[in-house]
Amino acid sequence: MRVRATATHRVPMEHDPHKHITAATPLDVPDSLYYRRRLASGELERVASAAAAPAPAPAPTPAPVDDAASITTPRKKGSHA
Repeated sequence: MRVRATATHRVPMEHDPHKHITAATPLDVPDSLYYRRRLASGELERVASAAAAPAPAPAPTPAPVDDAASITTPRKKGSHA
């Protein structure tokens, strides 16, 4: 999972307490109980990973309107077609 520290915290890494997670750089960490506790306490926050965040799709262009197809012809009286 990808996390970063909240603005007021420096969170020690699980297996190296001399290295810290800061708010400046999101970091990929294992989904362990240690990091889940830090998330629950508000020291860490989840960040969407770059691979999981899809690029925004371009807006679809409207289909051209064919004026000839939109014109209806009046039906003859008694015609069921």
